Amino acid sequence: MQLHSTNKVALLGANGSGKSTLIRAIMQNEYIKKTGEWKLPDTKHIGYVDQFYFNLSPTLNAVEILQQILPQWKPAEIRDHLNKFLLRKNEEVTLPTKYLSGGEKLRLTMALIAAKSPKLLLLDEITNNVDLETKEHLLQVLDSFPGAIILICHEHGFIQQLSIDTIYSIENGNIKLA
Repeated sequence: MQLHSTNKVALLGANGSGKSTLIRAIMQNEYIKKTGEWKLPDTKHIGYVDQFYFNLSPTLNAVEILQQILPQWKPAEIRDHLNKFLLRKNEEVTLPTKYLSGGEKLRLTMALIAAKSPKLLLLDEITNNVDLETKEHLLQVLDSFPGAIILICHEHGFIQQLSIDTIYSIENGNIKLA
């Protein structure tokens, strides 16, 4: 599989077929064994959303997490940035992330990624546990993203609404055009 700077790719396959493992291999997870030739970007240029939001500290809130990433931002800048990702209410930005809904966690993760302006987005099952408003907002964000995207998603309707260039399928450990 080859990906250029603005390609948008969907990756399909049954549960357990290796889609998430491929994403973790791209993220250079030390526990994933890779063979063959891999040319990968530096992980600092990748925005990664895993389906369980492991990147979010469960005891910190949205403001605290963003302050850690961008300490130079003023509180008003942080709140404005979170607002752009539909995190507007005090309870959405001041509660520890363990109390946020799936949609709120996704919006927070996307806000954190957008604050770093990555060149590649790896999105693993991002439509799980999110409401319609979040899905619609996510479609707008992804359509305007200028870099490359690899999306794992079982919702064909969501995939069809994006400007996907190529759809791959993983079957029996092999990647092929779908």
